[in-house]
Amino acid sequence: MKYLLWLGCTALYLSSSLVSATKANFSGFATIGATYSDNRNLELTTDFLNKSDSGFTFLNESKIGFQTNLTLADKWDAVGQVVLQDRNHKTFNEFIELAFIRYRPNRNWSLRAGRVNSDLYLLSDYPYVGYAYLWSRPPNEFYSIASPANNFDGVDLEYKNHIANGFFRFRLGYGQTSPELQGVGSRFGFTSKDLVLLSASYQLNNWLIRLTHSHSNFDDLRAPELSEAQLILEQAPDDIWPAKVELLDKFDISGKSSSYDALGISYESQSWLFYSEGGISKNDWLPFSSSTSGYATLGYIQEQTTYFMSLSTIKNSDRIPTYSSPVFDASTPAELAAYLYAVSDAVTTILDSITARQTTISAGAKLDLTSSMNIKLQLDHTNISPKGYGLWNTTATEILTTRDKVNTLSLSFNVLF
Repeated sequence: MKYLLWLGCTALYLSSSLVSATKANFSGFATIGATYSDNRNLELTTDFLNKSDSGFTFLNESKIGFQTNLTLADKWDAVGQVVLQDRNHKTFNEFIELAFIRYRPNRNWSLRAGRVNSDLYLLSDYPYVGYAYLWSRPPNEFYSIASPANNFDGVDLEYKNHIANGFFRFRLGYGQTSPELQGVGSRFGFTSKDLVLLSASYQLNNWLIRLTHSHSNFDDLRAPELSEAQLILEQAPDDIWPAKVELLDKFDISGKSSSYDALGISYESQSWLFYSEGGISKNDWLPFSSSTSGYATLGYIQEQTTYFMSLSTIKNSDRIPTYSSPVFDASTPAELAAYLYAVSDAVTTILDSITARQTTISAGAKLDLTSSMNIKLQLDHTNISPKGYGLWNTTATEILTTRDKVNTLSLSFNVLF
């Protein structure tokens, strides 16, 4: 699918030189965000593609984006978007959010090819445009796990039309995505290939409802530390560690798949706002446990200020697996025993940290300064269950089996330009 991204980027480059035949619009957006969390053992992860931080930081929420919209011909256009933020891997490819060429034969149909947004949730059209949504930080329990699928390289077909006094939109997409995450070791990447996405939404007056589904196959694991652990497991004698066969199967990415289903509802009037989304992910690859997540947010508008409260939660859907440790006898070489003990400890840490079980209550306010500028303040109180730290990074592995809580304060300034 890389050639589709190349197609989108090439279209943007070639069209920029056709000044006489092309109309170009340039725009941008930026967020300067300050975040403080009061639990030094835990690093906040608001986007799995970005680095995590604890304590006070500007890097978690701050970003700047640039977008180009090019009209190529009567029924053709192209869009490019670059967003600079604190990615785990700072390559140009990681900063490209959109790069597609689009064909619209009429007002109802459109076809895009290149890097396109996934349309899996309510904020899909503007996930990084802080000015455009209510929260200082969207509900972490729902949106952090969705971040690796914000876009994909491929094609999508859209149909939209006015139906029964409302507006209906349907999208079908196919492609792949290759996220680079912060996870096990210094690098943790993979490819979701054969990605199929379906979404349907209907808007009637102040209400919007959206249904989404996606399915993909895991492939191309890029995690040296995890691969090394698998190699050591393979060399372990079966009589010393009987659980190794099942462990190797669970950690093996080959033949594993992922599916995701979500429902979103929003209501917007002059005085009240309501947003709610729920999602169910099903994965049979161990590093990505299945989960159920969702949130509900209520907002009240008073002149230029919108006050809001939110409740969000995520819970692991699978039974947390447990495996017996290796058993040694006097004839086991000391070096082999040390290696297997180290691998066993690493496996235990992974199993204790991959699942997410937490609930957050949030309160905040958004102040509109101008038609293109706002300030947001938000306070989150999060309760984390034992073995439920999947949305946080920590080196204090001793806390993984205990209950904990975190208070997070966020202040952000957002602007369009």
